[in-house]
Amino acid sequence: MLEFGNATAPQLTLLPGGAEPAPPPASGAGSGGDERLLWRQVATGESTRALAPPAPDADLLARSRAAAADAVAAEERLARHIESVTDQLDSAFSWLQPARRHALARQLRVDRGHHAILRARAGKALAARDVLEDQLTRHRAYLDDHRAALETAKAARVELDRRIDELIGWYAAQPAQPPWFKYGLGFPPEASSYPVWLRRARAAVGYRLRFRVEHPLEPLGAEPAERSRQHPHWVAARNA
Repeated sequence: MLEFGNATAPQLTLLPGGAEPAPPPASGAGSGGDERLLWRQVATGESTRALAPPAPDADLLARSRAAAADAVAAEERLARHIESVTDQLDSAFSWLQPARRHALARQLRVDRGHHAILRARAGKALAARDVLEDQLTRHRAYLDDHRAALETAKAARVELDRRIDELIGWYAAQPAQPPWFKYGLGFPPEASSYPVWLRRARAAVGYRLRFRVEHPLEPLGAEPAERSRQHPHWVAARNA
C-alpha cells in the first residue's frame, strides 16, 4: 500500500473491477486488441448524440407547463362563472329581482371582456409550451431511433473505463512510474486530494489511450490543432 504524505492512501488496485490490474499492452500506448473498436463505438455514440435535436431546458419546460396549466385553469374558472351567471339571467326568477338582474348583466359584460383576455393568454401559454414539448418529442424520437448505437457506445465506455482504472492501478503498482504519471499527474497524491487526482488521472489515461499519446513527460502531450476533432477531447481532459 502506498503512503500519501502522513496518511495511508486507498489501494489503487481496488478500483472498479476489484481484480489485480493486468499489465499494459506491449505498445505502451495502451491499445489492446479490441480497444480501437471500443473507441470507434464511443466516437460513433458521441457524434450520434451531438447530432440529436436539442432538448429544451428542463426548468424552462417545467415553468412553461406550469404557466400553461395556470392560464388554462384561470380561463376555465371564469368560463364556468360566466356560464353560471348566464344561467341565472336566463331564469324566469331573475325578472323578479330587477336590481340584481341589472348588476349581473353589467358584471357579465365585464367578465366576458376579461374572458377574452384570459383565453388569449391561455392560447399564448399553450403555444409556448407546445413549442418546447415538440422539441422534447423530436429529441426523444431521435434518441430512440439511434438507441442501438448509443447503447453500444455506453457499453464500450463502461468497458474502457474499467480498462483505464486497471491501467492506472498497474502504473501505481510499479516500483518506478513513468515521468508523465509520476510528475505530470503528481503521483502519489495526498490522501485528501485523491478523488480529484483520480478524476484527472482517468481523464489523462483515457486520452492517452484514445489518441495514442506517447509523450514521456506531458500526460496529454502537445495541444492538438484547435480545429481538429481531437482538440475538444484534449480540452476536456485538461479541465477534468
